[in-house]
Amino acid sequence: MIGAAVFTALFALAFFAFALVDHRKLWWHFQAGRFDNPEQHEPSPASFRWRRVALVCVAAFLAWQCVGILRLAGVFDSGPDHDEILERVESVAADLEAAKDGRYKLSACRLWSGVERGSNLIGVFAVQRT
Repeated sequence: MIGAAVFTALFALAFFAFALVDHRKLWWHFQAGRFDNPEQHEPSPASFRWRRVALVCVAAFLAWQCVGILRLAGVFDSGPDHDEILERVESVAADLEAAKDGRYKLSACRLWSGVERGSNLIGVFAVQRT
């Protein structure tokens, strides 16, 4: 996972660095020699500007993906811990065992469509307070 994040970060830096380069000079250096009259074939300033905007957008997207990969790998440790989730599930299960008086209704749900507000999802069952 970390290798994919580093790979993505390097590509983001490369796209950002390429956005900082003067594209007009690059065009004159690499493309102008192909034409007899290069002034007439030179792209417009808007073309260069939109290319630069597109490169910055791609670099920002790749940087965002890099952070997402690092978050998925657990580098930032955000979100609840596995032990905390297990403790909550065990707490709800204990409440279900203790509450035989009808405070809870256990019903099978199909995907997320059967889960209503105020209910906890345990496996494929929705526990709803009555």
